Amino acid sequence: MKGMRLMLSEKKCLICKYLITEGSLWEHKCKAYPNGIPKEIYENNDQNKNCQSKVCNFEYRTDKPKDLV
Repeated sequence: MKGMRLMLSEKKCLICKYLITEGSLWEHKCKAYPNGIPKEIYENNDQNKNCQSKVCNFEYRTDKPKDLV
């Protein structure tokens, strides 16, 4: 394992204003996907993220989540 680097990246879904923060830490839900964000959407960190939903699309969160205050 010498020379290996662990790359951590922030998932854009976690900083979206539509993320639902109530419930399990490991269940990622949002206004567009209230039953759970599909893996291919959650893993997409493109500059112009497209949630592929008719309900809403990615928007940066402008306030701090309640559990981080």
